[in-house]
Amino acid sequence: TRNPKPLMPRLSELDSLGYRYYFLYTLMNNARFLDPNIPKEEARIETFRELAHMIGPDKVIWRYDPIVLGNDTTEEFHLQTYEKIASRLYESTKRSIISFVDFYRKIQNRLDKIGHEGHFIERPKPDTLTDIMKTFLKIAHKYGMEIYSCAEEEEYQSYGVAPSQCIDDQLIRKLFNIPVTDRKDTTQRKACHCVESRDIGSYNTCLY
Repeated sequence: TRNPKPLMPRLSELDSLGYRYYFLYTLMNNARFLDPNIPKEEARIETFRELAHMIGPDKVIWRYDPIVLGNDTTEEFHLQTYEKIASRLYESTKRSIISFVDFYRKIQNRLDKIGHEGHFIERPKPDTLTDIMKTFLKIAHKYGMEIYSCAEEEEYQSYGVAPSQCIDDQLIRKLFNIPVTDRKDTTQRKACHCVESRDIGSYNTCLY
């Protein structure tokens, strides 16, 4: 989610019905041409902290993704933004997940449109991605967080950034002490490590 606030008043109802859950909360500060309808950064940080206070920091995972690099969103911009947000989320989360934008056809069409508006988006070199990962790792550890990558073709484990998954069997066992499959979801792309699950919802309905 990019904004769990509308759901938060109903969490006690989910609890009473016996549902177990954790949140993956995408929190960045992209330019408006990338995220035109997103609530203001400070409000989203406060929502994150409030949610963590309600259900515990181990059940609210900070996603800083997808990382888009360009003339308005440079490497330095992301490094500064990541540290600024990480400092505000200290003790409100224990895990950060990051990934870089994948240039699917649908995404590329949108980026092409953005390019016509004067915003240059680049396909970064592997060395640039590695440098960002290394710095993010230091920042995450500075603020008491583990850091993971999501569905990345590049291997960052040697730098201390292990691959993670949204549907995480190990995390589910740890948080809720319930059995869950460890079989990879074969409907997902190769680099995805999610275990088998069932989606509930509809594509192309995100307000943001």
